[in-house]
Amino acid sequence: MQTSSPPQAGQIIWGRFPEMEHVFADECGKAGRPCLVLEMSDEGRNGSPEVLVAYGTSQHTERQGRGEFVLTVKEAPFLRKSTKFCLERRMWLPLARFAAGGQVEVAGALPRNALVRLQRAAVEAGLM
Repeated sequence: MQTSSPPQAGQIIWGRFPEMEHVFADECGKAGRPCLVLEMSDEGRNGSPEVLVAYGTSQHTERQGRGEFVLTVKEAPFLRKSTKFCLERRMWLPLARFAAGGQVEVAGALPRNALVRLQRAAVEAGLM
């Protein structure tokens, strides 16, 4: 679903997350991936809206490390595959990076039953 309104915390948006943390945030990763919105800012570094997102991956969902939790396709059918979100791998990125034709592609929102896992991962990642 594409929307012209800014994404909200708890929504999952599609975009290109930098592949390595030491790469400047303007460098894009190769593939679009689900990113979990943690926070929005109307005025980022360049005065443009930015979004704090956590990295999502469908790799190695059978194991979870510190600050990670998994959403299955069964509980979040808008995902193509079960996806692990890594809250320790988060970054402020320009909202424009997630906008195709001026609209952000929102895949869906975290299901209510995932909130306890999100909270545990947030504590482990030092967000709470």
